[in-house]
Amino acid sequence: MPLAPVDDKGIALYYEDCGPPNGATPYTTLVVLHGPMYHGGIFSRMIPYAEQNNLRLILVNLRDYKNSTPYSAEELAKFSNFDKNVQAYVVREQGLQIAILLAHLIDTLNLPPLVVSSDNKTDGGISLLAWGFSIYLASALLAYASSFPATIREKIDRYLKSVVFYSLNAPTVAFSPNPPKGLHFPLYDQNIPFEQRKAAWERWLSSYFPPVHNLASVSLNALANRVALHDTEGVDVDPAKRPTIDKMTEEELRSVENDNVFENAALSLAQLDLSNLHSHVRRALGMKGETDDLTPSLIWPRCKIVLAWSDMAQVDTILASARLEKMILSSDCHRDGTIVKIEGANNFVHWDEPEKLVRVLAENI
Repeated sequence: MPLAPVDDKGIALYYEDCGPPNGATPYTTLVVLHGPMYHGGIFSRMIPYAEQNNLRLILVNLRDYKNSTPYSAEELAKFSNFDKNVQAYVVREQGLQIAILLAHLIDTLNLPPLVVSSDNKTDGGISLLAWGFSIYLASALLAYASSFPATIREKIDRYLKSVVFYSLNAPTVAFSPNPPKGLHFPLYDQNIPFEQRKAAWERWLSSYFPPVHNLASVSLNALANRVALHDTEGVDVDPAKRPTIDKMTEEELRSVENDNVFENAALSLAQLDLSNLHSHVRRALGMKGETDDLTPSLIWPRCKIVLAWSDMAQVDTILASARLEKMILSSDCHRDGTIVKIEGANNFVHWDEPEKLVRVLAENI
């Protein structure tokens, strides 16, 4: 069972490696971080398409998920601590663990380094993909890189080519401290009994909504009027556009889901102070955080941000993507960025259309 130690206290992350493309050197290694409830297996449908796109996929199970080290009660308490400095410290430690993970994979798997040609084209190297709420880990990796040990920083500098923010989760980027009024978010809906919110949120998260054509023109009024296709009266919904969860068999769902995490780590992580999370994202882009006096130094300057957003995703992903696009295009952003719209897709492109997602990533990372 492949485990990557990520500190000196016995904490380790489980991962699945599809192996290098047959005969291809160099190739790009795509390290994937999942979102809440689902472990890395939710991305397994992408594996058959990796080799033809010259990719090596490594699917990581985060803390508390299958075969990885669970959080201690003390760690979970720090996530919900009212002291922002305590929260910032624990998130910085999470970012460091991702850095140590990457360094371990580089050494253990003999991954090819990043190569930049004279015409500025890249090959080889590592791209880190963060789905949904795991953006907080990817942004912490970049935001706190200057505080990591020099040996780790220098090693990652030779490899890291991009960080992909895929199907963002709004609290990490879009709203603070509460969701905008008039918009429906099952996880925050007091009218839904607590024990039913997980199922409601899961179905909403995997639904298809009318497509958004341009993030720059997104308005709260327009988003408030979007209704999931399967809930729209008088519309004969394409079976492919039913909620992803509805199309999965019970066996498939059990094979990729960690139910207990929602009640444990996921709810604790949801208590993280949103202003801290927003600052981490800003620093990851080379921008000043809300409490910074000076613009932070840009570590790993060759690493670009890729915003991959789905045009039929639910409202919080659209809101977060619109805000992050504005940040990337801002003159205050000091990290290169690429914005990619995945057309006709919801938050689960990796499950519903894995070939499409692998191709889009290969073309843009």
